Amino acid sequence: MTECTNKSIKLKFADLIVESFKNMPTDCVLLIVIVSQMSDWYPIILKNWRNGFDFFKIFADFAAIDEEHLNFFNELDIIPGVLSFVQDSIQPFVSDKENKSSAERFKRLCDMTSIFKLFEATKTPLSELTKPSFFKWCINSEKHPAALLKLLSTDESTFSKLDKLVDACGSGTKLSEYFISEIVLNYVFKIPNSWLHKYISQGSEQKHVLRALSDQITDNYSLFATFANSQSQLLCHLMFSSDKEVREDFISLVKKVESKGDVASILFPFVERIFGLSKFLYNSKPEYAKKNASPELFHGLQFLTYLSEIAPKLPNLFDYLPIVEKTLYDIVEEVRLKRDEHAILLATIGLTMMRNAPQISSEFVCDIEYVITNMMCSDHKNLDNCLRGLCLGLIEQYEISNIKTEFLVPDIQLSSFIFKGALSKDIKPLKRPAIDLLKCYGKRYGTASRALKLVYGVMDKIVNLDIPAVYEILNCYSNDVFKSNLQSLFASPKVLAKIVTQYYSIKEDADVLSKMASFLSIIIEKQDLNVRLALTEYEPQVLSLLRFLSDDRSSIQCRAAALSIVKQWIKVTHGDIYQPSDTILKHFQITHNKYQEENLDEEKSSEVSDELAKVVNDEIDSFSECLIEVQESHKIQSCLSNELAASFENTTESSLRIKTLKKLCEIIVNEPLARNILESKLLQKVWALQPSENASFEGAFTLTKSFLPFMSPYELNEIKELASKFAEADSFHKEIGNLQNSP
Repeated sequence: MTECTNKSIKLKFADLIVESFKNMPTDCVLLIVIVSQMSDWYPIILKNWRNGFDFFKIFADFAAIDEEHLNFFNELDIIPGVLSFVQDSIQPFVSDKENKSSAERFKRLCDMTSIFKLFEATKTPLSELTKPSFFKWCINSEKHPAALLKLLSTDESTFSKLDKLVDACGSGTKLSEYFISEIVLNYVFKIPNSWLHKYISQGSEQKHVLRALSDQITDNYSLFATFANSQSQLLCHLMFSSDKEVREDFISLVKKVESKGDVASILFPFVERIFGLSKFLYNSKPEYAKKNASPELFHGLQFLTYLSEIAPKLPNLFDYLPIVEKTLYDIVEEVRLKRDEHAILLATIGLTMMRNAPQISSEFVCDIEYVITNMMCSDHKNLDNCLRGLCLGLIEQYEISNIKTEFLVPDIQLSSFIFKGALSKDIKPLKRPAIDLLKCYGKRYGTASRALKLVYGVMDKIVNLDIPAVYEILNCYSNDVFKSNLQSLFASPKVLAKIVTQYYSIKEDADVLSKMASFLSIIIEKQDLNVRLALTEYEPQVLSLLRFLSDDRSSIQCRAAALSIVKQWIKVTHGDIYQPSDTILKHFQITHNKYQEENLDEEKSSEVSDELAKVVNDEIDSFSECLIEVQESHKIQSCLSNELAASFENTTESSLRIKTLKKLCEIIVNEPLARNILESKLLQKVWALQPSENASFEGAFTLTKSFLPFMSPYELNEIKELASKFAEADSFHKEIGNLQNSP
């Protein structure tokens, strides 16, 4: 045996001896000889101590053969010698430096499994085993915890006071991680708090325990659930360890079993422990509150990070809302005005809940917004994600929750983050959700009014302003809201100037252009001087929109909306922004006619065309009217005749030019203008229109009379001939026939 070092060979040899015992008389001479030599065997066992205790397997197997063999074995009275051997011989052996084995190393690596099986077979009183002088050599081994605990569990009285028996071994005693994992996973025994501080307080000890647990649990969800439900203190001790690696290893264990069962239902109840962690930090270690402190100082970080990662996947996430809401509230109240990474992650989970839960309270939203505003640095790695989550959550809750307006539209400090994300040209994940949130605010007067004031304030501070985004957002706000917040807009001339001049940036969006035209009229009504100044300051942008009106490649709907804006610009500047290089209205006529021809045979398209025709003609009519109103402008005088002629080009219904017809009488006639108008055949186009009940030709008649001194007989006869076709339908057409050229 002394020369045999292979454990498996030794055990097989022991099995062979036992088989021999079975074929020998019960009072086996061989066993008697072995027992008689025990005093010689003990030193050999110690010398080969890592596997030497396997020697006792011979005795254990002999005693376990049957009752007769057990009685004979007990008559040999071996057990007292074994007890004495462990209690009296091991300490001198490990104390001898020549043996090169410390007491701790001996305890860790010795395997007394066969001794415990011997005690079990012989029904040795457990009181002998649990004496401190014996027990201290047993409880720190990584080899035999299963056999030891199996033996101890045979006596409920002994097992129930196991914590006291372990503690009785003395202050220097250590517990094997395998002893702990074995008892945790396979026995009904709650690890006492004293053990956590005595035997599992250091990070290295916790790592060993966690590794032992992981080795047994692997991916067994049932075992993990048993551990978590029965050993909550130990679980928290590891999950919230002061050692970062332990916390990370614990989450690794959780991830192994997450696909096998519902880990969320196990872990979320422990969220309530987070408040205690934060409270302890701020009561005992105020340096944790510093803005530049490492997030890793917060021991619930890995746990909450994991929950935040799985939260979006949970169909029943709302079930955990109460515990998350209460814990966040408690932390905010306790550590107000201080930084807390726990609160930040709880807020992150709360933001996920806002997107998935049926309804969220105003108080919960208030706490989440408080955390983002007061506990996160501007360079915090999760700030953009939290802001994005807040936008998505508020959008989701806008219609279904009774969240107060001041929380739906946060205060300026938080709103500025969100609004800058929406209105800056910088493309970030926050941008689209922020824009959508600002658009959502327009649905109710209260949120729209509060948001609009903040938007104007933020716009004034953004260098790289995304003007199309501004218009997209404003498009969702009503005229009433816009009117009631004009003073906030007027407080910033810079913002006002950008809003009233940058329409070219949205030239391809007819709906937004139309809405902005409506807003522009409201602004001009109150601040025409500032609008004029803005148009001068942003002349290139103004000219760009003017050129857009003459671009036949662009949508007629968009250009019609843009025409409404340009009309107001012309009014407010008295025609100074007009560029007479081309005839604007000529392009509207041609494009409109093409549109009608292309869609003539399609019923649906024809309906759209009719609607479009009305919009285009209304804008042309208003624009023509506007040109007459500002005709004193030198720029307008040079183009008035051509624009008016284009206005009536290919138009057969007088009802389409009601405003212009009425305004014709206000044209100030002079020789250059008369020459231009007669050359453009404006009067002929006017009198060729089909009369209608709601359109008066009085203005046209007045203008025609004013032009008589400048007309040739041929031109007058041409007009009379056109008018005669409708003389019975309209009195002014009839009176045209009585006109004579002036001498």
